[in-house]
Amino acid sequence: VGYRKDGRTYDAILTIAPVLGENGWLAGAVSSHQDVSQRKRLERARSQFIKNVSHELRTPVSNIKLYTNLLQAARNPEKTAQYMAVLADQVGRLEHLIQDVLAITALDSGQPLASWELLSLPVLAESVVERYADRAAAAGLSLRALPLPAALPEVKGDAGGLVAALGELVENAIHFTPAGGEVAIEVAPAQANGIEGVAIAVRDTGPGLEGEETERIFERFYRGRQAAAGHIPGSGLGLSIAQEIVRAHGGDISVSSGRQVGSTFTVWLPESSGQPDQG
Repeated sequence: VGYRKDGRTYDAILTIAPVLGENGWLAGAVSSHQDVSQRKRLERARSQFIKNVSHELRTPVSNIKLYTNLLQAARNPEKTAQYMAVLADQVGRLEHLIQDVLAITALDSGQPLASWELLSLPVLAESVVERYADRAAAAGLSLRALPLPAALPEVKGDAGGLVAALGELVENAIHFTPAGGEVAIEVAPAQANGIEGVAIAVRDTGPGLEGEETERIFERFYRGRQAAAGHIPGSGLGLSIAQEIVRAHGGDISVSSGRQVGSTFTVWLPESSGQPDQG
């Protein structure tokens, strides 16, 4: 362990090499040390990542095995339909987790965006609405894109990646908004740090976040009190993936929320000027 000037400690590797005199006797030693704090943090993060993924895989795999056995033994057609529905749900959950892990792996490796083009924001918003319309309806929710302003700054990026990022936000909103509520997508001009750009807000009428949840919501595998209390499925990777995709576009993502007042996740993208450095 090493000590910084301010008293903080850090992980270090100490190397000591002997220095021999002309007669071959030990005359002294030379030492050096290397700060390996970052390497240690990465090792701990990787270990935690593997542990969390293994845990998240265990539940759907166990359920698939259970309901496959029940299906094989079932003689009642009503039970067969029920078991098939559970199997389809668990396969979907497993598929989503695998897609999230692949997305995180690609983002961590610095894989460049698939494309870079001028975006049609109306098409972007409507494609997200179309993708999740059935899921919202099944949950008893209204999902809509609000009318766009007449003039918006031009924004470039990877349309598929941004649809995936916004999709994560919409899916999260659907999960946590009670039946009868609403999820809306709103696009408007917005500045950030004096730079012109576009804000894409996903608003819901759910119970909202509070305290530590708001601060930690974009952490990998973090799941708040509502997810635990409501037994809502998910890996806790979706919002982290959305954040990484937005940052790869040179943008930012934030959340404003409060208990019983709903949540608004806002994606800010800079006005087009060129492709951001992804290295």
